[in-house]
Amino acid sequence: CSVYFVRDAQHLINTFSSNPEYLKTKEDDAVKNYKDWGIPLGRRFRALKLWFVMRSFGVEGLQNKIREHIRITNVLYDLLKQDSNWEIMAPFVLNVLCIRFHPSAIDDNAILNNINEDLLRSINATGKYFLSGTKLHDKFVIRIVPSQTNVREEHVTRLYQLMCELTNTLR
Repeated sequence: CSVYFVRDAQHLINTFSSNPEYLKTKEDDAVKNYKDWGIPLGRRFRALKLWFVMRSFGVEGLQNKIREHIRITNVLYDLLKQDSNWEIMAPFVLNVLCIRFHPSAIDDNAILNNINEDLLRSINATGKYFLSGTKLHDKFVIRIVPSQTNVREEHVTRLYQLMCELTNTLR
């Protein structure tokens, strides 16, 4: 169970919207379709887990966790921003960071997409991290969301080191 804190719900809908043909209805534009507000489509109700998390951490504890996750994401953001081989593909809010490896010698979008898809598979194959990817304006991007309960700054610095090691031959 996850909670998303958003000022503008449309940003959340744009992130999670999934509208394959079999889910489309005539009323889609006239109603709030909560299927577009989160990841689960047909998963069981999980609010009880959220209640336990809130009881365990409390409001202040959750605020501190979220602030720490944002701080950790900023550490990774700063590392990537200093390295000209990485692009930050979207402004990040909270702790979702969309990046793309883009060495200066390569400008072909199809090649860059393949490189980044392979890089994502290689990172995940280590078993140390699990990242996801998506397409943003026809560009494959790697999504990094440091939000595991016990994530620390050293985890994102090691992730950055791993990404650099895996891309060393392409620089």
